[in-house]
Amino acid sequence: MVKIVIDNRSQNGHIILRPELSASWRTNLIIITLFSIACFGIALFFLSIGAYLVLPFAGLEVLVLFFVTYDFYRHHSHQEVINFTEHQIIIEKGLITPKEKWRCERAWASAKLIQSYHPWYPSKLGIQSHANFIEVGKFLCEEEREQLTSSLKKIIGESRIT
Repeated sequence: MVKIVIDNRSQNGHIILRPELSASWRTNLIIITLFSIACFGIALFFLSIGAYLVLPFAGLEVLVLFFVTYDFYRHHSHQEVINFTEHQIIIEKGLITPKEKWRCERAWASAKLIQSYHPWYPSKLGIQSHANFIEVGKFLCEEEREQLTSSLKKIIGESRIT
């Protein structure tokens, strides 16, 4: 998902990049809760007929499902924020707070879309300043990556002093 908030006059603003998730964390919790109710209902039936070992394994099954879902959601809910100020481009990557941060001069920056050497592999989109190439939007599909490239070229290109 690409969200662009740019002031047309000053070309300052930010771009937020997030991977597309099929369900929110709340939806995942609802699904886990429904699965837990069904699982514990079956386990209680077996407990009532004397199969005592079914209940701990049902609890273990629900815990494993919860932790796998949590781990998946945590690893896929990262975001990248590209901030544009008058003289700088600031790229931040992280989950809740930025874990990595790069700064480059806006006048020396350019957006580059590097095509892969084989059609099976995705292209690479990044912002290059001098010898530094910072890849952004690894998780985007090709269409979104191409649209973001044209937006970045427009934003960075219009800010340069001629």
